[in-house]
Amino acid sequence: MTPTSSSSSRTRTKKVQPKTQSAARKKTATTSARLKKERSYRQMIGRIDIWSVLKVSLCFHTAAMLSTIFAMMVCWWVASAVGLVKNIEKFLGTVFEIDKFSFLNFNVLQGVLLIGLVFVALMTILSVCAAAFYNVFAEAVGGIEVYVVEESAGTKVL
Repeated sequence: MTPTSSSSSRTRTKKVQPKTQSAARKKTATTSARLKKERSYRQMIGRIDIWSVLKVSLCFHTAAMLSTIFAMMVCWWVASAVGLVKNIEKFLGTVFEIDKFSFLNFNVLQGVLLIGLVFVALMTILSVCAAAFYNVFAEAVGGIEVYVVEESAGTKVL
């Protein structure tokens, strides 16, 4: 009775072993098939739409200006609370020999806002000009070539 059970267990082991080997082969084949599903191609950027550059540049630089002005206002309030603004006013009053020199908060804010708006206009114009120059040069010598790799689920790029 014992020899029969051991022979049947050996038979089972022999039957299980080929299944695991074939499963390993299938897994390797599946992995290599996944790697083959990965697509890569080159794309040429031949032209940039100037209207899009204008809109994006205007939005970006306006947001940068507003966040900078907000940060400057917070710094001004902190410096005023600490007394730093009064010390600077006293120093500038002695340097320029003015008895009662003081900053007018609203005038300072107006000046910073005006400088920020000029900055936004200049940077937007500069961005549009850069896009226009890119279009001219891309037409003459070709655009920027981008290498794109499209990954399917479960693939890794090394």
